[in-house]
Amino acid sequence: MGISLRMLLDKREPFFPYSLAAFFWKLPLCTLLYYKECEQIWQAVGEATWVELVAYKDALAQYNAQRDAQLRQQSSWNILSSEMWIAWREQWATRSRAGSDRNKIIQDTGIALHWTRELYIKEYNSRHPELDPPLRRSDNLNERLPDLPSIERDRRALMFERGIRLDGSEDIEFENTVDTRAMIIPDDSEIIGVPALLPPSSGGSGHPRPCHRAPAARMEGKRVVPV
Repeated sequence: MGISLRMLLDKREPFFPYSLAAFFWKLPLCTLLYYKECEQIWQAVGEATWVELVAYKDALAQYNAQRDAQLRQQSSWNILSSEMWIAWREQWATRSRAGSDRNKIIQDTGIALHWTRELYIKEYNSRHPELDPPLRRSDNLNERLPDLPSIERDRRALMFERGIRLDGSEDIEFENTVDTRAMIIPDDSEIIGVPALLPPSSGGSGHPRPCHRAPAARMEGKRVVPV
């Protein structure tokens, strides 16, 4: 069944511990490194959800870029124009939200684990051309590669020396870890990014309504007031 995209994007509580997420997005891209515990997490989430997450991140980036371009077209260099000040302030707010959403997706959802897995499959196939059939995204790597190492083997060398800890815990047993959060699907106000961009399977329309966000400022007399 897997874990839904909405649960990964729940901004009330990160799906991935920050320290574990940091471990993956700080890995050098040339590092061929993957662990059996990583595969357990990836399989628990499910291929379909990971694919949806990547598509959502790309759609969100495209939406924010289009919104930024739209606001640039509305702005001018006439500093006496109230519309210019409103457009500039909303453009700044849009860029700030876009950066925050991007960082939260990278840090909270575990997407870096998925990227690491994609890179590992690609590099493993290139180094082992004799493997038939080659590794595919849909494979269970713990079954195809039973000799995958445990993260425990490199935990101290690769995490402690970088100042990264797994939530301060000395005893990591992924197979026995359970999610004790209440399984309440987050509503639109609790989703990272723009909920309308979610795929229909996650309750979104796949595209946002035009100008769905309120302006970041309003005019009161001759003053620009942030909202």
